[in-house]
Amino acid sequence: MTTPLLEVDGLVTEFRTRGGVLRAVDKVSFSVLPGETLALVGESGCGKSATALSLMRLIGPPNGHIEGSVRFDGTDVLTLSPREVRDMRGRNIAMIFQDPMTSLNPVLTIGLQLTETLKTHLGLTGQAARDRARDLLAMVGIPEPAKRLKDFPHQFSGGMRQRVMIAMALSCNPRLILADEITTALDVTIQAQVLELLKRLSRETGTAMVLITHDLGVVAGMADRVNVMYAGQIVESTRTGELFRNPRMPYTWGLLDSVPRMDASYRERLVPIRGLPPNLLDPPKGCRFAPRCAYRRDICGQKAPDLIEVPQTGESHLARCWGTQDVAGGGWLIGHDRKSAAAALSAAAQPELVS
Repeated sequence: MTTPLLEVDGLVTEFRTRGGVLRAVDKVSFSVLPGETLALVGESGCGKSATALSLMRLIGPPNGHIEGSVRFDGTDVLTLSPREVRDMRGRNIAMIFQDPMTSLNPVLTIGLQLTETLKTHLGLTGQAARDRARDLLAMVGIPEPAKRLKDFPHQFSGGMRQRVMIAMALSCNPRLILADEITTALDVTIQAQVLELLKRLSRETGTAMVLITHDLGVVAGMADRVNVMYAGQIVESTRTGELFRNPRMPYTWGLLDSVPRMDASYRERLVPIRGLPPNLLDPPKGCRFAPRCAYRRDICGQKAPDLIEVPQTGESHLARCWGTQDVAGGGWLIGHDRKSAAAALSAAAQPELVS
């Protein structure tokens, strides 16, 4: 078997707030193989971006705290010195942030911002650095790259700025890219171009990718495996095709059934997930999705389920749900039909909203 490039084990990320300690990432574990694309999916506030920032060691004192193990190519990133972490960022692990306009320095030219990374990590200077920066802009499809190196970020469109961020991420040929909601501010046409660009570059360079998104259409076209996150925890994990064919967690059902479908009937209504995510300053005692779940039973509110292998799936498929685990003679949601699940979620009484 191929050795994982990235192994995350028991990752915990906490923030000190006026209301107490908020655990944004709660004992998250996963791995990424070389050349693989792993998607982190979930509602806003579920811990996706906090997970990526933790992998880059961009969360720290005085208000942030990280525990667990993040092993990149056998080295635990959380044990590295600040200087070693700076050397790792950009060279081995790169991140594409959600909003390129706020990620790029508005008073420096694109050329200066690109060549700074090349000078720091690759030791390129002068014309060699400018030539490499020009080639990077050409690689991501920006016309007249030599001329555009002299432009400022506000002179680029949103899609072009996102391409610049991708060029910066690829500048030192990293082995892993963390892409955080990179299509959020783009129109549909530009989204397709950016995603096709990333897919092509990943295929050509063999770069692994962690794709953070709430768009299941992006997941279907880009990811090899999917981790579904809810309230700081991974609640379902499997290969992409298996997740769309056979989702086993009611929260995943809710995500899938709230997405418009081209093959749906004219009068078919979208089914929203009722309620709100829990307050992580005081999370529920049992399953964190239980207050919003139409299938909750007594045990769901009393004891938190573990993330374990789902029986009867035929391949590696993990879920954090009592309904798919052996409780009182067997999981009661095994083999459940998703359409009846959607109807039940729609007809369920409005659960108590948690602020």
